[in-house]
Amino acid sequence: MSIFKSDPGAAGYQQDQLRGQQVALGKLVSYRRGSQSMLGSFYLGASLETGNVWQTGQSVALHDLLVAGSVFIGYDTALGPLYLGFGTAERGVNSFYFYLGRVF
Repeated sequence: MSIFKSDPGAAGYQQDQLRGQQVALGKLVSYRRGSQSMLGSFYLGASLETGNVWQTGQSVALHDLLVAGSVFIGYDTALGPLYLGFGTAERGVNSFYFYLGRVF
């Protein structure tokens, strides 16, 4: 099982912190598998993201796009992926992430 089959959301923001009827999100994610043992695989990575939400299609504007990024470490465990990360976004929004198991 790979840790990156689940998506915790946009870097820096909590789940459902941004809400709207119209959504744009672009992500560039890079990760590298580190050492592998009998217990599983270890990963290091980072992301660069841009996007936003709007209430109506008429209010969508490219100048409103927010930029965010994250760094993360992961490990495949018997209980599912273990994921630790830090995300930061414009406007001073920061988040730490901890997930164990699949994120739906």
